[in-house]
Amino acid sequence: MPASQFPGIKERRRKLRKAAIIAGLLAGLYTVQIVEGASEVSIQHDSILTGRAWLKELLHGNKNRIKNNMGMRKHVFCRLVQVLEEKGGLESSRKLTPSDQLAIFLYFAVTNVSNRKVAERFQ
Repeated sequence: MPASQFPGIKERRRKLRKAAIIAGLLAGLYTVQIVEGASEVSIQHDSILTGRAWLKELLHGNKNRIKNNMGMRKHVFCRLVQVLEEKGGLESSRKLTPSDQLAIFLYFAVTNVSNRKVAERFQ
């Protein structure tokens, strides 16, 4: 049924939209106040071993470690990176190499850990 058959529905929708916008603005202001009120900023991911260093350790360490964490052997991982670069157009971003990007994806997919744990692992 068209909205015109229900008296006042447009007005209720308008009020709900307005309330949602106000709630969003208030939430943003509250967040800003929390950030501005913080006396000390601490970096959460501060491990000495970065994701790239960990990946390098996997690639040059025991052959079972890369299989356990990435779901494939070293030569398969390296070939997959090469194919994704050549045929898939995978390229480096500002901070991540194609190997890093693939490692993050595979680690997440194979180990089934949370985003928070992936962020902790790869810094």
